[in-house]
Amino acid sequence: ESMARRFWPGEDAVGKKFITGPWGPKPAWSTIIGVVSDVKQFGLDSEPSMDLYFPSLASRYLILRTAADPLSLAVAVQRELQAIDPGLAISDVRTMDRILEESADSRRWTAGLLSAFAGMAVVLALVGIYGVMSWTVSQRIREIGIRMALGADRGQVLKMVMLYGTKLCGIGLGIGVAGTFA
Repeated sequence: ESMARRFWPGEDAVGKKFITGPWGPKPAWSTIIGVVSDVKQFGLDSEPSMDLYFPSLASRYLILRTAADPLSLAVAVQRELQAIDPGLAISDVRTMDRILEESADSRRWTAGLLSAFAGMAVVLALVGIYGVMSWTVSQRIREIGIRMALGADRGQVLKMVMLYGTKLCGIGLGIGVAGTFA
């Protein structure tokens, strides 16, 4: 389809001829006998390529569509193919679901790796916030002691520390967002 759209836009490509052999005084010509749908040869996220199929040169595949479990039919299909041609080599029996999974494996692995790094970043951020808050509170031990001696209860002191921590986090978030946009 991609090739037909590119070289014969708005026309039927069947019956058209094009050069497939060496360029020169006697090039080899081929005639289009059919147009197949676009195929994504290099994965589901790739663009369809302009492919040519020559029956005498192509590998042979047998693709079956079934309502039953495909792997349960594999042995019977192999047996029938061997009955037709005993010298036929049969290999790489897979379901379309497995082929699609294999196509998405690299994306799945990349997403898993990204998730792992994001999780480590969150843990590091939490450890950093805990460390800064712990250091800040340890620097204000005397102030906290004086406040409690003058009548502040535990809730007021906790509120003071949490407001300070929230202010620091807000400043950090603001700098981080500004840095991201920059």
